[in-house]
This record gives sequence, C-alpha cells and structure tokens, in this order.
Amino acid sequence: MCDQRECRLSYRELVRVVSSDGGQTFQFVDPTTAFPDPPGQQFCCDQVVHYIKKIDTFVWLLQYSEDASGNNVERLAFATTAQVTQGQWRIFDISSQGIGFPGLFLDYPDIAIGTNMLYVTMNGFRGNGWERTVIVRIPLAGIKSGSITAQTFTTQGNFNFRVAQFCRTTAYWASHNTNSQIRVFKWRESSATATIKDVDVATWEEGNYSSTTPDGRNWLQRADGRMTGATLSNGELWFAWTSNKGGANNRPQPYVQIARLKASTLALLENLSLWDPSSGIAFAALSTNTNKEVGVSYSIGGGARFPSHVVGILTGPAGKSRRLPARAVHRTTNGAITFACGAPIRNKSSSPRRGSRCKAARDSATLRLASPRSGAAATCRHSLRECAARQWQRAARR
Repeated sequence: MCDQRECRLSYRELVRVVSSDGGQTFQFVDPTTAFPDPPGQQFCCDQVVHYIKKIDTFVWLLQYSEDASGNNVERLAFATTAQVTQGQWRIFDISSQGIGFPGLFLDYPDIAIGTNMLYVTMNGFRGNGWERTVIVRIPLAGIKSGSITAQTFTTQGNFNFRVAQFCRTTAYWASHNTNSQIRVFKWRESSATATIKDVDVATWEEGNYSSTTPDGRNWLQRADGRMTGATLSNGELWFAWTSNKGGANNRPQPYVQIARLKASTLALLENLSLWDPSSGIAFAALSTNTNKEVGVSYSIGGGARFPSHVVGILTGPAGKSRRLPARAVHRTTNGAITFACGAPIRNKSSSPRRGSRCKAARDSATLRLASPRSGAAATCRHSLRECAARQWQRAARR
C-alpha cells in the first residue's frame, strides 16, 4: 500500500507501470487486459494519467477503437492511492452516443484539473473528416462519491482544445482561428456554457513539417500546429503549439511558439519562440508546479540530433520577476543543458492581414552545453518546449 508521497503511476503507449515504493520498483500492467472491452471495441492507443490531490484520486484515460458503427469510447478509470496498488479501479465511459453524436469517433484526448472539476477534451471525426471538438467537465465531488455526472460543450468552428492545467474555478482553453490569431474560451464553474475572445498573436506557419534525423528520417512527418500545451500560473495563461519553419522571425527550423496572456482580461502579454538553428523542436507540453513556476517538456531532433526529450522551467517562483532566466536540464552524454532567455519576437509579415499585429516578446532561449569533465561550454539558440510523448501519433485522420 502507498501514500501520496510513495505511489507512482506512469504509462507508455501500450503499458502502464505502477510503483508503491517511490519508484524503486515497478509493476507492469497491460491496458489491453486491465479492463473489459466495450462491445465491439478494444484498447487502441492514447493514454493520459493525472493525480487529483483534492480527492486523493488517480485518473487514467484510455482510448478505444471504433466499433462497426463508427462509435468509440474514451474511458476514465479512477482509483485512490490505496486502490492503485491493488488494481481496484472504477470506470466511467465517455461514448459517442453518450455525448449525443452517434457514429462520431473520439480521438486525441487530454485531461486538465480545476478546483472542483475534471476536464476532458477530444476531437470528433466521421470517417477521416473532423466534425467537432468536444470538452466534457465532471465534478470532482461526483468522482469521489461514485455518482458521476458530466456536462458537454462542443464546437464545429475550432479544431482541438487544450485546457490550461490547474485552471482553478474557470477553465481556459485555446484553438487557432488563423496562423496569426487564437480563440480563447472561458468556462466558469458557475456558468452553463463558455464565452470566447479572439486574440492576435505573432504570425506562424504550418504546412508540411520537416526535420531530418542523422539516419535520413523525417521525425516531424505527422506534426501539425494544434495546441499541445496550456497552463495557468500566477494570473497568466500560457498556450503552446508547434510552428513550421518561417513565421514572424523567419525561423530556420520548426519550433515551438507560446502565447502568454493575462487571465483576467485575456490580453496578450508576450509571444515566446523556442527554437534551434539546426534542429526542429516540437510537441511541447506545459504545466505549473506548487511554486507557480511554469514547466515545459518538448522534443528536439534533426540535423546532428536524433529525437530527444527536454524538460525545463520557463519562469521564476510566484512573486519573483517573470523575466528570470528560463532554465532546463537535459541529460545527455555531453552533460547538462541550461537555458537563458533571448530576444523578442517581432512580427515581420510583409503582407498585413487579420491578426497580423502582435506585441514584442521574448524570442528564444540560449542553450549552453556544459561538459561534466572539462567544464567547456558551447552556446547556441534553442527553444523550450514540451515532450513529444505524442510523436507516435498514428491515425491518418490526425
């Protein structure tokens, strides 16, 4: 049996691992056999795991395949810390029929936790065509008591949501209107539906993403510009996505772009560009720790690099200057990587259009590779962003 400090729950694409001794040992659990399959479906792919501290509950999300009618399930499994090590899970299925859209395939799910709500987002497809984006919110009190209810919000106007982590009593999420404007949604716990505001950001590019590894593979072949990271910290919203090369500052490789907004007004505070001159950066995720620091995880690869994972801190603690140097540690055979902030983004679009205006913003990070043996350091520009845990995106519909 484990307590909150000792239990660890993690996952890979096709396996879950659980530790009851603080990570000293792990037990492997096959999600294809952990739960009974829904009729005509089987576990196929996406998983997300979160811990809800307020009710001492782990939530494990699993995506299932389509049945003969095109329906599928996003399954939520709940267990307290004590129940995790015993394999005692309660399940709640979000189905196409249950949200009122029979035949809709639910894909690319994610989870965020607020003060009193759990939020689940997903994209809905018919065949290979996107139809709508869905967000479901579930009261934490119902999860704890076992009497689960859910409320749904959908739109056919914006593809892919990403709810800000630790969003408190108001859920915020964003999606792209154009490559120079995002739509920010705001859903208070006390409100029946969400409100929206459109926000101009620095121009970025999409198209066919490309970054070639040393063995000649394009590791960004399935990348696109959907939102992949969002978090709330110290009254600020941070939204992140992968941009193709080019953009307002004519970046030489695909990179991560971040929009920082003031939560109370949804006004743009800053655009951040996290980039490298010879390698692509993609698949960023964001979160906030108990010191209200914004953390980032992303993948980098191409040029002389094979795809690798980097994590870092983008801000200082709450109450400290937001201009403190970003910092990250990336363990490699060459040593540690430390980041410091760079110059601002300025929109250099020669053909102004809707949403082409943007405010000055910090542009990049300086990457220092320090050798643990010689102490030598080399400096290059690098971007800070999240993990490519979804690099393995499979379906062509994505």
